[in-house]
Amino acid sequence: LIKEGEQQSVWYIITRGECVMSRRTGASSGAGAGARIDVGGGAEEEEIGRLLSPNHFGERALLRGRPSEFSVRATSESEVECLVLDGPTFRELAGHLSAEDFRKAEEDDLMQFARFKHERAT
Repeated sequence: LIKEGEQQSVWYIITRGECVMSRRTGASSGAGAGARIDVGGGAEEEEIGRLLSPNHFGERALLRGRPSEFSVRATSESEVECLVLDGPTFRELAGHLSAEDFRKAEEDDLMQFARFKHERAT
């Protein structure tokens, strides 16, 4: 769905299925507790999170106007379904959010990531 390093044009909300977030391994990514994923061609990525409904992704790349910092792939045996919102509409709607709304969303994302890392380490 999303490939690390590519520009994003939509925001995704998972409505069914499971996705895995991953990041390229290498000197810049540091050591982590995530599983290694062979993505072909000798490349490897580290799993950094799992996403289920109603998780969402793609907003940071859209808001920052930068390439995605991670990849997201469908992992469930059943099909993954997502609602998608195009970038311009997403940015227009995000313009109505306050700084407090963004701070809370960032805290929620960090808490979810910390729980994932803790579960992988135990």
